[in-house]
Amino acid sequence: MSDIIKIQRSLATKAKHNPLHQFDHLYRLICREDWIRTALKSVLANKGAKTPGIDGVTKKELASNTAKDEFVSKLQAELRSKQFKPKPVRRIYIPKANGKRRPQGISTLKDRVVQMMTEDGTRTNMGN
Repeated sequence: MSDIIKIQRSLATKAKHNPLHQFDHLYRLICREDWIRTALKSVLANKGAKTPGIDGVTKKELASNTAKDEFVSKLQAELRSKQFKPKPVRRIYIPKANGKRRPQGISTLKDRVVQMMTEDGTRTNMGN
């Protein structure tokens, strides 16, 4: 089990057993390069990584190590400077069996990486 999963599970357990506990310094965890890289790896392993958000970025654009390094570096800088702002989701409509359509929101890959890092350790597959 990765250190990231251990930390996430520990935080989730502590929050469950002591709902009034105030956690300090959580933001520094998601600014760590290893957390960003692990979350990126998990997001890119998902078949949804082929589907672009409103920025048009897909798994294909992040295929090279150089592109991944640049992505991680830029995201880390945005997070550290507290300049990160999630983008609006891209809305698509999925056909249903009854002929109607169901709305689906597609986040950008960057937003999915940040979402992956902020999930608690009881639900995430980050680091596996």
